[in-house]
Amino acid sequence: MTGAVLSGALMGWEMLSASRSVLDPRDYARLRVGQDRSEVKHVLPDEASPSMPVRPQPLRPPTGTPIPKHLS
Repeated sequence: MTGAVLSGALMGWEMLSASRSVLDPRDYARLRVGQDRSEVKHVLPDEASPSMPVRPQPLRPPTGTPIPKHLS
């Protein structure tokens, strides 16, 4: 019972967070590369998504893993 309530609360929180951190497709279509942030501030979502990194980190092999010559 407790698990179901907790799961429901977490799902609700995720839905609320997503609704405040996802850019509407129509707003996205109005954005252009090189626009000043002050020009687009009113279009951007209020919050950043908590579940997605701002900048994805590149995948790196574990330390000590040999890298084939053609990739180095």
